[in-house]
Amino acid sequence: MGTGVTPTEWLIMILLVVFIVIINVMLFLRFRNRPLKTHWTQKMSQVTKDIKDPFRAENQKMQELSEKVNQLTNTEKKANTTNPKIDPGVKNGS
Repeated sequence: MGTGVTPTEWLIMILLVVFIVIINVMLFLRFRNRPLKTHWTQKMSQVTKDIKDPFRAENQKMQELSEKVNQLTNTEKKANTTNPKIDPGVKNGS
């Protein structure tokens, strides 16, 4: 009963300790550079916003698109007033 620890048992114990240390180091390195999670209250407020207006993101994109179209049409109208088009039915010089 008092034989002690054999070299094979020492090797298994050392490998087990090294394995545990490597796992802990890998976990630490992975979570060290991880961005902070938002607080649960922020998530809940986002959920309530999504429930109230489920198409909020799509509506916002459509609004941005509508504003861009309005800007383009306004610039086109301004360009037409400064450079009036020549009527193709009217001959120049006659």
